[in-house]
Amino acid sequence: MTWTGYLVSFAWRLALLAALFLVTVVLIDPYDTLSFSLPADRGVITPVDARHHPALTPKHQFDNAIVGSSIAAQMNPKRFSAWFEGAFANIGLLSARPWEDRAMLELFLRR
Repeated sequence: MTWTGYLVSFAWRLALLAALFLVTVVLIDPYDTLSFSLPADRGVITPVDARHHPALTPKHQFDNAIVGSSIAAQMNPKRFSAWFEGAFANIGLLSARPWEDRAMLELFLRR
């Protein structure tokens, strides 16, 4: 085999590996933001990560939300759910600006 053959083989294998990785990430969809991902119940990846909030807000399993900046982001929604007999989602953002809080609240209310 010549160098050209090795390079073509390497390029095809690299493309196949990249496509497999992309398909895996799309199917798993860790932030639950794609409409065609697997219908699996995804938990919260990390409690203060702003990337999971848009995925949490449209879920109908939550009927209440904790909105705010740094202090609200540290609150435990499970405690609120137990105290008030509801399902709370914590969509508080760290270092959030007022317009970001409002956008998250509007996203939650739009569901």
